[in-house]
Parts: sequence; structure tokens; C-alpha cells
Amino acid sequence: MLRAFASNLKQTATDLLSFLRNPSDTPVPGIQVTGKLQVLLGVLVLDVLLTFGFMGLIHLVELLGWHKYDAHAVAEMMRSFPLWGALLLGIIIVPFAEELVFRAGLRFRRGYFTFLLFVLLLAAGIFAFNMMPLLWALGAAFVLGLLMIVYLMNAYAIGEFLERAWPGYMQPYFIV
Repeated sequence: MLRAFASNLKQTATDLLSFLRNPSDTPVPGIQVTGKLQVLLGVLVLDVLLTFGFMGLIHLVELLGWHKYDAHAVAEMMRSFPLWGALLLGIIIVPFAEELVFRAGLRFRRGYFTFLLFVLLLAAGIFAFNMMPLLWALGAAFVLGLLMIVYLMNAYAIGEFLERAWPGYMQPYFIV
């Protein structure tokens, strides 16, 4: 049984490397639910093994005194977050944003693009209110709001253009 699991794990790693070399967003034909669950389990096991390997390397770097990660900006940010905020950020927001950004590179979907634009404009607005004087931030928020309104008024035409142009012009830049 262990030999079969190791063989499945090796096949999953090979398939994952093949996907990373040439990513595509097409489903594998004829795979059943049990096959999908085996692939998911294999990827999770690979993830855990790689995580422990990298954690060991990071710990070794700290033990050798080459770098101290306690003063890292992300560690400081996570210490300042309440537990519910860190969980919300780490479990829901970051994985969702990652899927949105990287899947949009493989295929264009209007909803992905609109949501990504909304999130980017929202982040720019938050940045403006944190980094600029109030009057400038209000002006920036007004301009960003106008940009979103102009986009939404022309979303269909922009979406039509991007659906035609994306495969030929943009998608090759997202393929590794």
C-alpha cells in the first residue's frame, strides 16, 4: 500500500511539474471523483512535505544567524492583527485574490477582470487615505470612483475587446 501511495505521489509531482511548465485551464477528460480526490490528496501531501522542507531551511538560516525573521515586516503585521483578522486574511482573502489574479492570466473572464479592477481601485483608495492629506485622498477617491463608473458604463465593449485580444496578446505573458 505504501508503494502504491509513493507511486501516486511521484505521478502527482510529475503532473504538477508538467502543469507548471505549460499551464492550461482545461479539465482532464474522463477523471472520476475518486481520481480527483487522489490528486487533491497527493498535492496536499506534496505541499506539506515541501512546507516542512522549507521550514527546516528557514530554521537553519535562523540558527546560523544569517537572518532574523522576527523583525520581518510581515511578522510585525501579523502580530498587530487580531486573530480573526489574521485568519480572515490568510484563509479567505489571500487565496481568493491569488486565484483571481493567476486564473485570469490563463483565461479571460469578464467577472474576473471587473472584480480585479474593483479590488485594485479599492486598494488604491485605501492607500490614498493612509498616505495622503485628506483633501488629496478625497480627490483621488473621486477620480478612482469616476474610473470605475466609466469602466462599468463601457464594460460590455471592453469585455468584448479583451475576450478577442486576450488569447493572442496577453495569455503568452502569463505562461511560464
